[in-house]
Amino acid sequence: MTLSAVSADAVGDQTTDQTHDQDAILAVRAALTDSDTTQAAVAAAMGVSPAKLGEWLKARYRGDISDMNARANRWLATREQRAAVSAGMPGDLPWYPTPTAERILARLQLAHFGPDISVVDGAAGVGKTVTARHYAATTAGVWHITMAPDCAGVTPALEEIALGMGLEVQGGAAAHRRAIVRRLIDAGDNGALLIIDEAQHLGTAAFDEIRTLHDRASAGIAYLGNRGVWAQLVGGGRKGEALDRVHSRIGARVHSTGASKQDIAAMLDAWRIKDRAARAALGEIAKRPGALRAATKAIRT
Repeated sequence: MTLSAVSADAVGDQTTDQTHDQDAILAVRAALTDSDTTQAAVAAAMGVSPAKLGEWLKARYRGDISDMNARANRWLATREQRAAVSAGMPGDLPWYPTPTAERILARLQLAHFGPDISVVDGAAGVGKTVTARHYAATTAGVWHITMAPDCAGVTPALEEIALGMGLEVQGGAAAHRRAIVRRLIDAGDNGALLIIDEAQHLGTAAFDEIRTLHDRASAGIAYLGNRGVWAQLVGGGRKGEALDRVHSRIGARVHSTGASKQDIAAMLDAWRIKDRAARAALGEIAKRPGALRAATKAIRT
């Protein structure tokens, strides 16, 4: 074989290797058409830019086509795996009332329409967050904001609130406070409520800063969190003195040490679990740390 023939064969092999995978292109296009998945989301999952994915979908990509084919097929395979696993698991239930959830809901309404400050604290898995999400999703003028460990300070706490309210603010704490207050006031005659979840992450100054939102906008505030939230608000020493302004404004509190028998029964009824042995086993799980959440995970797996 001549050198020119070897070169031609090599070029031919390279061309074959670099052919766009038409089946994969059609499958990705179908996924984009048949679901809420966006091209930007698919590109991010594949680890490429939307522009690069767009060129590949048109079979016009001039880069490493084999790599793009592999990335697309990996994304499609993962999507199929997820669908298969999801099909074998029970879906999430809509919000359902339990005695504890009803008490939480009542305190959220009191804070909202008071307007007042409420505290919902205690054991995990009794329905604090799911009830807050339900109330925010079904009631006008309510924002559910979840704090993180890096939100202890005033500025990051206000930034997290502004982000959760859909505000784009340039500047520091004062600019964020003014924008948040304006949005709360604009909520109108029905009032406004900020639900501050995972509030145990807030520092003393951040607690007090959020209290000023209540004062300036006549808006309701609901602090949700673990057992430490109440201790932070009423603790002794200099910290307790600094939060007297917050504690004196608290109108109602729900404290839970765990799921009650009635809560557990309501959960099992919501899942339509009638088998006695299954109800007993799940009831034991719900009595442990994690409560209803832990039992729900057991049901779904």
